[in-house]
Amino acid sequence: MLTIKEVVIQTLGAFGVPFDVEVVGLLERRVFSSVANFSKDKPYNPNGLAYTITKNWAVDWRRKISRDSKRQAAALLVQEEVRKEAELFQRCEQEFDRIVSKLLPDLCCTQSMQLHIVRLRRFGGRSDAECGKVMPGRTIEQRNKWSTRGLELVMPHASPELSQYLSQQHKKEKVAEKTRIT
Repeated sequence: MLTIKEVVIQTLGAFGVPFDVEVVGLLERRVFSSVANFSKDKPYNPNGLAYTITKNWAVDWRRKISRDSKRQAAALLVQEEVRKEAELFQRCEQEFDRIVSKLLPDLCCTQSMQLHIVRLRRFGGRSDAECGKVMPGRTIEQRNKWSTRGLELVMPHASPELSQYLSQQHKKEKVAEKTRIT
């Protein structure tokens, strides 16, 4: 007949769980405390109890590892998505700056302001209220028109990637305007 320690070690090995002396000792103590709780007039099987306690511990350990692995995988996916968004932002911002530098010599003052407000909103992450502080004396409607006209200046020169990025940002801005509480 096997000892409780041997049953614990065999069960952990059968479930492919890495273990050390501390784990075996912990499980042995659990088995002995469970054996002490049995009444003396009922028959019990200490080896069967050792197997069951060890099996349950091994299954819990596997679930924990699986859960942790899923969390790590989800965190890596989020990090990858953030990295891709940052790269897209950087590429689009650089392309926008090239287009603006190409257009600026031929633009009038209001057109350069239109491009400036597009830059503030799309690449600077500025809200309409913040744009109002940068451009005092301009109404919300005027800033919105300038933003739309600035986009119209840039779009003919933009790559499909920049066009899509600016369009998505424009849609987000429109949703924010509609949900804004005044």
